[in-house]
Amino acid sequence: MQKFAKKVTDCRSTPHCTIRGTPHCTIRGTAPTCTTGGFTTYTCSDCGDSYIADETEALGHDYVPDVTTPTCTEGGFSTYTCSRCGDTYVDDNVVALGHDYDWVYTDPTCTEDGYWTGTCVVCGFVDYETDWDSALGHDWNWDAPYWNGEQWYVVCNECGEIETITYDCDVYGCVRFGDSTVADTVGWAKMQCLDCGKWHEYELDFDDADVLEVYVEKLSGNQNRLWITVLEVYEGFDFPMTESFMIANNSAGTYTVGNTTVYVNTKGNTQIRAVSIVP
Repeated sequence: MQKFAKKVTDCRSTPHCTIRGTPHCTIRGTAPTCTTGGFTTYTCSDCGDSYIADETEALGHDYVPDVTTPTCTEGGFSTYTCSRCGDTYVDDNVVALGHDYDWVYTDPTCTEDGYWTGTCVVCGFVDYETDWDSALGHDWNWDAPYWNGEQWYVVCNECGEIETITYDCDVYGCVRFGDSTVADTVGWAKMQCLDCGKWHEYELDFDDADVLEVYVEKLSGNQNRLWITVLEVYEGFDFPMTESFMIANNSAGTYTVGNTTVYVNTKGNTQIRAVSIVP
């Protein structure tokens, strides 16, 4: 038959229960955590009696901070996480930084308002100032309309924009003339406006002159008639002119034909000694 020993109070020092002299004692250790202490549980495997000993304090949390820095629009904070159990909390809150703008002004144009553009030097966010300057409007050069071969237009002095117009010669003056120029008066020519049909006379610049013909018509007594024909040229237009003068025999003098002064020296009644244009 099996023999059982007498129960004692300390299984560690004296066998609580013995079977054939062998102690039956189970030892289970419970490690401490961040919030609870550790201990050892001693349990008799025969009778189930148990007790706790070897107690230690709780470890406490080992928090590691993870800092979230503030941005222009979001506040900053630190997230603390326990390295052992994963417990977390948030602290060290700071307010958002706000944008740090670099402002640049864009001048108004003829058609677009002027405005301020603010670019945040930290995050790149772009904002616009609401107090804008109004568009300038076009500054049309009404003093110098243009003809492009098909229609009249004016040009903006500021931006170069063009706008077609109905040309009024009475307002702007005649500026577009035909290729045909009529020169029927010495030193003058006229052109016809292609827009209103009016003729405009203008003075020609003198180019040159030449004596075409000089002769003396014999009259009665000591009187003779001197004939001089001169060709005057104005900007390529030829104007021949003839004038007559009463002279005596053996005369010498200057005579004006048109705008040309001619020196003539005669001999006797009809002979011509010398002819030249006086500068």
